[in-house]
Amino acid sequence: MAGILGRSGSAQAKQASAAAGMKVQTSVYGKAIPIVYGTTKIAPNLLWYGDFNATAYSGGAGAGAGKGGAVGGGGGKGAAGSASYTYTAAVMFGLCEGPVTQIGNIWASKTLTSTGNLGLYGFEGDIGQAPWSYLDASHAAIAEVHDIPRAAPYEVLVSYTDPFETDYGVVDAASGVVFIAVTTPPTIGQYNVSSAGIYTFNAGDAGEQVTISYTAGNQQPPNQALGYSALAYMCTASFQLGSSPQMPNLNFEVGGKYCQSATDSPDADPSLVVADLLSNPTYGAGFPAARIGSLSTYQAYALAAGLFISPAYTDTATASSLLSDIATYTNAAFVWSSGLLTLVPYGDQALSGRMSYTPPASPLFDLTDDDFLPNTNTTGATASSNDDPVLLTRTRPADQINAVQLEFLNRANAYNPEVVEAKDQAAINLYGLRTASAAQAHLLADAAIARLSAQLVLQRQAVRNIYQFTLDQRYIVLDPMDIVTLTDAALGLNQQWVRITEITEQTDSTLSFVAEEYLAGTGTAAAYSFNTSAGYSVNYNSNPGNALSPVIFDASPEIAESGTEVWLATAGGSNWGGCDVWVSSDGATYKFAGTMKGGCRLGATTSALPVSADPDTADTLGVDLTNGGQTTGTLLSGTQADADAYHTLCWLGGELISYETATLGASGKYALSYLRRGAYDSAIAAHAAGTPFVRLDDSIFKYPYAISQIGQTISVKLVSFNLYGGALQDIADVPAYSYQIQGPVPPAAVEGFGVQQNGSVVVFSWLPVPDYFLKGYDIGYAPQGTTDWSAITPLTTAASGTEMTNAAVPPGTWVFAIRAQDMAGQLSAAMAMQDLVVVNENPVVASMPQAPDWLGTLTGFVKHWTGMLVPDSTMAANQMTNAELFETFVPYPVASATYDAPVIDTGFDDTMRVWAATAATLGRGAAGIPSDQLAIDFWTTGESDPGTFQNWTVASADLRYLRARLVMTPAAGCAFVQAFTPTIDRAPTVENGASVTIAPGGTPITFATPYHTLPLVQATALGSAVLIATVDETTTTGFTAHVFNAAGSDVGGTINWQATGS
Repeated sequence: MAGILGRSGSAQAKQASAAAGMKVQTSVYGKAIPIVYGTTKIAPNLLWYGDFNATAYSGGAGAGAGKGGAVGGGGGKGAAGSASYTYTAAVMFGLCEGPVTQIGNIWASKTLTSTGNLGLYGFEGDIGQAPWSYLDASHAAIAEVHDIPRAAPYEVLVSYTDPFETDYGVVDAASGVVFIAVTTPPTIGQYNVSSAGIYTFNAGDAGEQVTISYTAGNQQPPNQALGYSALAYMCTASFQLGSSPQMPNLNFEVGGKYCQSATDSPDADPSLVVADLLSNPTYGAGFPAARIGSLSTYQAYALAAGLFISPAYTDTATASSLLSDIATYTNAAFVWSSGLLTLVPYGDQALSGRMSYTPPASPLFDLTDDDFLPNTNTTGATASSNDDPVLLTRTRPADQINAVQLEFLNRANAYNPEVVEAKDQAAINLYGLRTASAAQAHLLADAAIARLSAQLVLQRQAVRNIYQFTLDQRYIVLDPMDIVTLTDAALGLNQQWVRITEITEQTDSTLSFVAEEYLAGTGTAAAYSFNTSAGYSVNYNSNPGNALSPVIFDASPEIAESGTEVWLATAGGSNWGGCDVWVSSDGATYKFAGTMKGGCRLGATTSALPVSADPDTADTLGVDLTNGGQTTGTLLSGTQADADAYHTLCWLGGELISYETATLGASGKYALSYLRRGAYDSAIAAHAAGTPFVRLDDSIFKYPYAISQIGQTISVKLVSFNLYGGALQDIADVPAYSYQIQGPVPPAAVEGFGVQQNGSVVVFSWLPVPDYFLKGYDIGYAPQGTTDWSAITPLTTAASGTEMTNAAVPPGTWVFAIRAQDMAGQLSAAMAMQDLVVVNENPVVASMPQAPDWLGTLTGFVKHWTGMLVPDSTMAANQMTNAELFETFVPYPVASATYDAPVIDTGFDDTMRVWAATAATLGRGAAGIPSDQLAIDFWTTGESDPGTFQNWTVASADLRYLRARLVMTPAAGCAFVQAFTPTIDRAPTVENGASVTIAPGGTPITFATPYHTLPLVQATALGSAVLIATVDETTTTGFTAHVFNAAGSDVGGTINWQATGS
């Protein structure tokens, strides 16, 4: 961890800690980089993330009742199975100073997982390591669009050049063609680039627009592809966040520096840790290596005693505090001697193990009264007796700590903090319990080592006698931790072994010593196991076991919240907390669909149930809710009203049943009586013993599906987790279950279909189809004799009601058909049909038969010598076989063929009906249905031809000019066209004139609105005399009226007139 001893951290990612839609665990700029020794658990720091993606899926809510309280006994609607999202992101997790040796377990929240399950890739933290290739490819370079100059020297200078770093290529911005980088003068399609960021091109590429990709030191946005030298990190281009954008709390088990330095232990040799912390110039104290004495004795003791450590230093701290902890919990002390710093163990007995340790065999000096000087420099409580050669300070036994507690991180329990305790029971019995608060020894990760360390710390408390004495310069060779003996008649000491702890050189050159009594055995503890209890600790990673084989079925639309849902019921064992549901449409690629929490009540029938009337008061339904000796739940009785309201609804082999009374027999076995059969229009059926049974409630998982999925087979995987939400299974380890989506039952056929013409419209009527899921009715028409629904021209889709009037039917001899449609888009199996000859009640404005001359524009059609149009071929005759050429009708037709008729001018702007009559017949050997479509292009006076065609059947439009197009798709049915007649008609218009005066010889009359064709004009003379009214010179704009007397003279008079026409 950079900065542990005062230095600031290494380079960190500068991305913000949050982005739209995503929450992160921790991402701190400037955070100290941890140092890991041995093997322990650390939380990562999010260095970088990007490419956050949300993928929509139709996932079940995993809960929720049906409508109106029908499911589960509650009222109101349950949670909807609405569209949901799964999230992914590219991420980089910073771990610690490198290099590391391994990544072990990973905990995602409480779930134990692995790098493989999370798709993580690791960088060990080598010095100078290369950037992550994903970032290098997608988040390093910037792209700029430039125009190559049209004049020499054909050079482009990029925007950022301080300094220019790496060229990532040049691409033609229009065509995508890649330019080739060269170091020689470029030819066409080549370029070279200088270290100053100047791109040079060939004159042949002048004027081209190119995209240049490169990196530079001052680029904006900055280059994100950083190598993070000496930092160990994990990364993935697609971290699966699941259904929440929340980043889970991650912890990594890291094998750091000196991991397994003691061969068979994941921990570290503490002597190596001490040397590294002291001397490392990057994250350590920077202590000169030449000033570090030999640590071989300390190493031998630690390895022989089994005192290994695995510290993770995640925050800044002083070197002295870290090194002091190591010395304390490995039973040693630092000594500065002869200009060198070393570490000396308190071990006082020979040990052998991974190495052999030999304690001091004999004292260095035997000190007597002849060696001691007066204690003139002593201070403190003993100052009054400083004439004594040796001063003694003794701690009262009653004040002695007799119980030591150490908190360590237990590797065997996911590195959760646990406390070990060492006690001096004899002292406790004599003086009572005296303990200090638990000391934090998180550098220890093994329970046996923690207990050993606690015992050694406790045994150090047995040292109660402290001696002070003064010697001359002859004893300057002594160092702290050296062993000497004391002989002093006044204190009754006779060659008492002591360990020197302090040496102070006084101003008079004498040496003041502080020593502690040397008690054999206090520096060594027994290396055997203790039968101690650490208390209850929850195992969040206990195995949940697989979910039971699920019961999967299509839900009735009346209880499915989204209309079309597959429901799934499952349960598990005593440690099973639920499961994540993953669904695949191809059996290979799975998508997260939702989560089930808790199990369902499911089982099987114990006896047969026959078909019966509803309600069924005679039969009893026996069910068994046990599986593998364990019950999946209980069934409670209700009232008859509950059964009638379907509050106790169950699924039994496809039939929906509710019950009143549930009588418990043997464990998990029930007898259900007063049965409501065939609920929600499900079919009443006979059920054999062993038929799957599910009690429908909020625990059912609901998976909405698209209409297009009906008939498809889906695969389901249930990835279980335990009662604590942990130990999530690997999706690769659980079985897949297949289910073919049935979809709702299609609606019944329409009955009572009637069709009649009323003037210029056609009127349809029918009887309603009883279907809860009904959306409406589809009506269409086709030439009489047609029986294929795909050949029917639609008039309306999913129309509601039971009567409809439609004016969009052109004249012809038609068959009309109707089918009911449900909300899944399913049509009734049979169509009701009625024949009717529709006559044109409208005057025709224009009718332009195109055959046999076909004077318009042909595209993809060929005019046959018989006067018919034939689709053109994509292959020449000499490329076909004889069978294709002579036996097959256009074996290789064009994809689409069109015929544009000449423009029709109706004379003036008006609202008119447009339609066309087409005759097309499948060619010999062709399959399918002729696919002919009318499209029109129209405009009014003063407008220009828009040149845009819109598909058309029959309808009115405001126009004067019309261009009709026939479009055929041979792939749907290769046919030849015999006729195509665009037609324009208009509803009849009647204009009247009353008491109009006509002059002798006749009077011209002009229509208020002109007609497209000559109207029928009728005139009636008014008055008592015998007069006759006539009209002549009739045009589309008016006529001339005359009034004759009985003698045949044109005498004039008064008339009423009426004009009828289009």
